[in-house]
Amino acid sequence: MDMFVCNKCFATIHRGKKPFCLTQCGHIYCNGCIPQAEKQCPQCQRVDIFSVELQQPSLSKVENFFAPINESLESLCKVYGFQNNQIKIMIQRFHEIDKKYELLKSHYCNLNQNMKVLKDKYVKLKMEYTKQREKLISMETHNKTLNSLSDISTPIDCNIKRSKPRYAWIIM
Repeated sequence: MDMFVCNKCFATIHRGKKPFCLTQCGHIYCNGCIPQAEKQCPQCQRVDIFSVELQQPSLSKVENFFAPINESLESLCKVYGFQNNQIKIMIQRFHEIDKKYELLKSHYCNLNQNMKVLKDKYVKLKMEYTKQREKLISMETHNKTLNSLSDISTPIDCNIKRSKPRYAWIIM
């Protein structure tokens, strides 16, 4: 942090008006020069920019800009390693879920196929049941008819005797 200077008056952090500010366009200005820089940056001529003070608590937002490059690279390597590991874990989990999905999908297809077979069997059995039921009702109706006919009394053996005629008429 001791290495930066105001990009307008070139005052160091020890000589310039504190706090120093970092603009969104990446330039540093002391507290005396920042009002002009926020209207129009003296370095890049951008207009209406905002800035962040280079002191705590705002400093933590931008302190990586001032870290030595080798430390920044080490930090980036750690960040990359961490993020890469997280991505690997997520991909592994995705593959596990995908395998489960494919297994469940296969199981579902088999169950669906079995369900179709069972449904066809059910429909056939239902039709057969209906036919058998109709036959049974028809047979019961036929048996009732026969039973009702056999219950009717008919004079088969009557005790009435016919007598022979007493007089025979002969016509000549």
